[in-house]
Amino acid sequence: MKDNTSTIQAMKDFVEGKMSMESFWNAFNESDEILKVLLNDPNRKDFNSYFRADLLREHVDIHTAKGASGFYHRVYMYFFRNHIEVNATDQYQKAYRELLAIQPDWLELDEEYLHQLLSEAPQELIKAKRKSWCKKEILRRFRYLNKPPQWIQFPQWMMTEDHQPMIFSHQSKPIPNSDCVTFYFIHPTTNETYLLNQHF
Repeated sequence: MKDNTSTIQAMKDFVEGKMSMESFWNAFNESDEILKVLLNDPNRKDFNSYFRADLLREHVDIHTAKGASGFYHRVYMYFFRNHIEVNATDQYQKAYRELLAIQPDWLELDEEYLHQLLSEAPQELIKAKRKSWCKKEILRRFRYLNKPPQWIQFPQWMMTEDHQPMIFSHQSKPIPNSDCVTFYFIHPTTNETYLLNQHF
């Protein structure tokens, strides 16, 4: 049986923050050794395709907070599930949590949009105040008539052709023998109604 000591040590260095995300990602892509360790983990659970070790290269963008956090978590879980002690860093999860904290749970905005929004906050504000400004600005831009959408799947707020948020009007009630819920949005300039369907 091949000795995986050096590969597992590299994984541990990454999980403990001793190896950068970029360096570990390159190692993960340049060789199949890390992938083999993850795939051969007898305790692995790849219920979600995003976390399937064999699809990480295809699905993950480590240059986003979500992608970096997800990739880190998948490697960390190898040690957690196999009861191997590590001094795990929280830098990737923290960065992602900070972005999520800016927006309400009924939104899932593109990270580029969120970073642009943060850059628009008054620079004289301290970090906590800038986040508070962003939260208020998001609620000002993403309007709803009575209450926010209750998504069936992930949030899919409709935008105009020039990338402005539409106004959420309402959603249909689930119809018997149907797996579809319709979400109604109003164009802020033309007042036209746009429909978006999600399925259970």
